[in-house]
Amino acid sequence: MSAVIDPGLAAIGRSLSPEDCHRLVGVLDEVSAAVGDQCFIDQIRDSIGRHFGWADVVAVDIPAEVGGFPDPASCMEHFHSNRTDSFLAEYVDRWYENNPFKTRGAQLALSRQGLLTLADARPHATPTEWAFVEQYLQPNNVADVLDGFIDADAEGSALLCVYFRDEVDLGHRERATMHRLTRYLAPWVRSHFAATRLEREHALLSTRERDAAELAACGLSNREIAERLHVTVDTVKKHLTRAMAKTSCTSRTQLAMRFQH
Repeated sequence: MSAVIDPGLAAIGRSLSPEDCHRLVGVLDEVSAAVGDQCFIDQIRDSIGRHFGWADVVAVDIPAEVGGFPDPASCMEHFHSNRTDSFLAEYVDRWYENNPFKTRGAQLALSRQGLLTLADARPHATPTEWAFVEQYLQPNNVADVLDGFIDADAEGSALLCVYFRDEVDLGHRERATMHRLTRYLAPWVRSHFAATRLEREHALLSTRERDAAELAACGLSNREIAERLHVTVDTVKKHLTRAMAKTSCTSRTQLAMRFQH
């Protein structure tokens, strides 16, 4: 499946060079083909590195069911990085609670602007939180960081964290690139989270519960579903009630929306 680019993408020429526009489209094409795959988030990271030369990227997937940034016990499952396990383990063990990017002020700025750098995070950080930069990032050859926030609406979100070895490598071009990447990757991240959620929910249902839910999504009444499945109307109601409970749906309409193709 090829990426569908809305007309507004033409406006990136005001911020990005024609070459970077072409690189962005290349990322979108590769990412769109991986929606629903287990390697989807890794594909985002790898595509960005290949097309833009950002080899040091950490991508964090945050589907809605996680309920916010993953906690220390599970965050390693949501990190996608080519950094060493020891680098990530040190973050979890020592710096998870003292990260200037996770302060309330920095998070508000990130959600509002869509991206954040060390310079942007500095005013919101205490000396303890800034030690994250001096004692963790800098000794690991990270001079600057560019964080990008991908908003997948009700399906969750994702973060892209690009590490730069030299501060001069993070300029206007990198900010403009991240701004466009997060904007145009958002629909694919949303579709991916929705597809994987639906796959998990389908796995919870029995064959009959799934059949009833899919027919309800097609607009069939309980009687029509009963006729199609050769069961009673009461049985259809039971199938739909169980399907709603297993998928945390509060109404038949919500269930139908989950199973629309």
